[in-house]
Amino acid sequence: MALTPAQKQRAYRERLKEKGGKSFAINLQGKLADWVKAGSDATGKTQSEVLGDIVQAAFARYMAVSELAAVIPKAGGTDEQMSRFLKDNTNPEISNPLDYVELKN
Repeated sequence: MALTPAQKQRAYRERLKEKGGKSFAINLQGKLADWVKAGSDATGKTQSEVLGDIVQAAFARYMAVSELAAVIPKAGGTDEQMSRFLKDNTNPEISNPLDYVELKN
């Protein structure tokens, strides 16, 4: 007998929980939703997988930056220096794409 969509979802959540994971519901609108769909179309992954990859990569960066920042006070640095490190490394400025192109006059 085939499982209902609700039963499939419940089984998925149980398998995820056994692996130490957790499922979250998120709503994206406009360009963000379009971008996730485009990523799905380009990779063959589900939209949930694409979004999961993005979120996990972002969180991995935040965690790594936080762990590195903890070194600053241990090395005699100040809270201000640690704050500056966190700011500079969690949300780095986006560079100008034209800096990567040789402009022709």
